[in-house]
Amino acid sequence: MVIGKNFQIRFRYLIQIEENMQQGYRIVEIKNGKVMSLFHGTNGSREIPLNTWVKADLKEVKDGRGSFTYESGFHFLPTREEAENFFNSKFRIKDNRRIVPCLVRGRIRIKHNNKNGRNSWLADEIYIDSSLL
Repeated sequence: MVIGKNFQIRFRYLIQIEENMQQGYRIVEIKNGKVMSLFHGTNGSREIPLNTWVKADLKEVKDGRGSFTYESGFHFLPTREEAENFFNSKFRIKDNRRIVPCLVRGRIRIKHNNKNGRNSWLADEIYIDSSLL
């Protein structure tokens, strides 16, 4: 199903057909001065290298409850406001966690829309600029 000029639905994802780049926001952990993903890592490490494009290990994974299978990617939120709302409502422990601006590109897709109306976004690649931390 095609939605507008540049989008189509494949499986359960909204996929942007053209490779693009857009700004987003990601919640990360800062540990010993390094930026770390919160859960799943890439290439065997939770550390996210800075100032370089990092490709996600694309594979089928399950959500935290084990009830939903999806293709992995880098989670991000499209606006700072959405990231702050998610951070404040979902995280009891905020120590060493931070919202950082990032660039994302590749296939950008919606993982799902949860019962609160919040979308979870995924991208194939991410770039975090060290000067913005």
